[in-house]
Amino acid sequence: FDLIDQQNSIVYTPTNDDIGCCLRAEVLSYVDGAFESLVFDITPPLLCGMPSCSKMEFAGKSIENHPLQLVVKYTGGHEAQSIYKWSRIMPAGDEIPLQLDEYLAHDYTPIREDVGCKIKVQYTPVRDYGERGESRILISPIVPADFP
Repeated sequence: FDLIDQQNSIVYTPTNDDIGCCLRAEVLSYVDGAFESLVFDITPPLLCGMPSCSKMEFAGKSIENHPLQLVVKYTGGHEAQSIYKWSRIMPAGDEIPLQLDEYLAHDYTPIREDVGCKIKVQYTPVRDYGERGESRILISPIVPADFP
């Protein structure tokens, strides 16, 4: 077992590095300042949870010609090529898919055709061996024109 730096409390939250490993927790007891005993327990190998997104937000502003980046907090093992599907929501509510590589499109720069519309992105988390989690959607405010 390797010591996990800075982990000296009664609570520990496993990370991706812990998946497939066993954890050992130790408690030292003292009586009147003198060491009395050591108690420990070992977990079975840790499994990862379902791929999921615990946080999703845009970095940048939804303004014409300004990059809009999707920032997500992925949980559920080692992330593979999660899926990003971007679309333009017209003022009447019609949705037009944007032709971007759905595996690499972490960001989108609104163009002239997006002015007056909203930008929608659907994020589907995917674990390293292909298991998909539940999709989440984020919609931007209406895209204004860029100021010259």
